[in-house]
Amino acid sequence: MAAYLNRTISMVTGNGANANNGATSSNYNPNALMVENRTMQNAIADKSPLQVFVRAKKKINDIYGEIEEYVIETTQFINALHSEAEIVDKAERELFESYVHKVAAIREVLTRDHMKVAFFGRTSNGKSSVINA
Repeated sequence: MAAYLNRTISMVTGNGANANNGATSSNYNPNALMVENRTMQNAIADKSPLQVFVRAKKKINDIYGEIEEYVIETTQFINALHSEAEIVDKAERELFESYVHKVAAIREVLTRDHMKVAFFGRTSNGKSSVINA
């Protein structure tokens, strides 16, 4: 078993007997390999689909937060412009106000913590097995 582990370590690290000027793979620190392994596992965990989804959701929430600020600011500007010099008519002001409500509705959906998942497929393909697992 030890020979298998030493061979595995030398193959993983690329530091076999030939790469070390005749030294054997027993000179390598197994703790360093464990740290390297943990680092690789953390890198893999950071790229898991769930982590990617969480980061993307946070980014899109931030983007829609900025959009909401811009739309509110624009609506306030349009309303102030209308009170000063009636350049913008009532229909256009209502259109801008509807954008505020639309962006707020989108942000409300994005801030939800629950997700709906649907399983579909042909009969006897294992949908229930996945759900029950």
